[in-house]
Amino acid sequence: MPSFRIVVAEERSRRDGSPVALLGRYNPREADASKKLEVDDEKLKYWVSVGAKPTEKAMSILKSRLAKS
Repeated sequence: MPSFRIVVAEERSRRDGSPVALLGRYNPREADASKKLEVDDEKLKYWVSVGAKPTEKAMSILKSRLAKS
């Protein structure tokens, strides 16, 4: 079952490089909707406020969380 980490990474770092911060996890096959996306909202708001730009895929997953901020 696939599960994905949502991380902050340097734009110029390798895709498999170590992340700057772990924001949460995304499990698209989780039956319980409340467990499908687990994100630390405070960390997410902080990183966006200092200029972090989500990728297109991350934006599609996080759009409901970002709309709250």
